[in-house]
Order: sequence, then structure tokens, then C-alpha cells
Amino acid sequence: MINADNTMVKTENIQDPAIEISEHLANDMAERRSATVLPAPHPMATDDSPASLVKTFPGADVILDVKTINGMYVCYPSQWTKYRGMYAARVRLIDGKTGALVAQHMCKVDPTDPNNPPTVDALRADRAALLKQFLHKAADRCVSDAEQHALRV
Repeated sequence: MINADNTMVKTENIQDPAIEISEHLANDMAERRSATVLPAPHPMATDDSPASLVKTFPGADVILDVKTINGMYVCYPSQWTKYRGMYAARVRLIDGKTGALVAQHMCKVDPTDPNNPPTVDALRADRAALLKQFLHKAADRCVSDAEQHALRV
């Protein structure tokens, strides 16, 4: 099943929510703190150690690092045909000169409605439209949580 889901991520063009989270947070920080956002490297950094990030972004005052830790959907233990989503991401703000951790937040979100959990077929239908909607909802909640609890944006 994991292999099938990994294939679905590719065939249905399911984007990593960390990208949406980082773009939204960076834009909000730039707007509210009059900061300039530097473009992200392409491809994205493969090493997220603070020392590597400082080298990847020379001259940056702060580095916003967002990483998806986990994303999946699982059936309810009492309802094997109904599923809930789970998404977790780490958000860090790193000093661009020293690599010191300025702020960190761990976002854990279940974007599904427990009163109306979908089937796996519903999650995958229409090019995984409902799954994409849940991931977008999870990203929005992570942005809000990180801004309120860690970044004070």
C-alpha cells in the first residue's frame, strides 16, 4: 500500500505541503517585518543541518526551514472503511550568520472532519482532489500555528 501511495503522489502531482507552508510564512514575515525573501534553491536543500543551510544561503539574516516529517492517512480502528489524515511538519527559524536556532515549532494536524470521515476511494477520487484539499487545509493550520506559537508574526 505504501508503494501504491507513493506512486499516487507522483501520478496525481501531490505537492509537499512544506513548500506551501514555507512560501506562506516567508511572505507573511516579509510583509509584516519589511524583510526581503531570497529565492529558495532548486532543487531544495537536501541537508537540513543549520551549518549546511547557512552555507546554502550566504548573506541571509535568518533562514526559514520547513520540513514535512510525516503525512499519511489511516483507517479508524473502529471503522475500517473510513479514513483520517495526519500531517506533521517542523518549522524552524535559524540565524543566518551563526546557525543558531531562533524559533522552532512542530505542527501536527488532522485535517479530516471526524463526523464525516472519507473512504479511501473518496480520498483518491478525481485525481486525489479530496486528499489535496486536506493537505492544503493542513498547511494552512500549520502556518497559523507556527505564526502564533513560534514566529510571533
